[in-house]
Amino acid sequence: MNELIPTGSYNLKNSGSFTVSLSAFPGLFVGAENISKYTTDNKGVPITSKSKVTSTAYSSGVFLPIGIDFNCGHKAKTYTLGNEKYNSWGLLIQAIDLGAVLSYRLSTDQSENAAPNITFKQILSPGLAITHHFTNSPIIIGALANYSPGLRTVNQTENVYQSNSFRFGIFLAVDVTFFNINVKK
Repeated sequence: MNELIPTGSYNLKNSGSFTVSLSAFPGLFVGAENISKYTTDNKGVPITSKSKVTSTAYSSGVFLPIGIDFNCGHKAKTYTLGNEKYNSWGLLIQAIDLGAVLSYRLSTDQSENAAPNITFKQILSPGLAITHHFTNSPIIIGALANYSPGLRTVNQTENVYQSNSFRFGIFLAVDVTFFNINVKK
């Protein structure tokens, strides 16, 4: 496993002035999720002749994005000689999210399925995240926005369809760097 994921590879992000790497960030996500669905009349029947509207609800679950990670590392403001402390800020351009299939929509609307659809299409989940690596640690915290196609099923009076999901929120994760593409000190 150490050959595939070198131990301590997160240290290069913290101590290098600029790094680019292929990374994964397994962790937990909490935030909100927007989906589109039809408006309904006073009897609850969907009006399919009108455009869909956005429905927002809380979302949480496992987060496992994989993508290209850009980081700027720097020394912490306070340290003693020989005991340097480093941290970094980064930008993740996410290509896939293996955790999207384990995210749940927390909504009281019975027409919205809380559990995600699970197909390969939902794993292709482009997005952006701003990350902060804690001092001398693989633990990161971040803010994200991502898009998951067909993630939720909506059932409005037997009018069943898949709705795309736009999620945004915060996460706590561990940095797993597969390999560094570029490291500049």
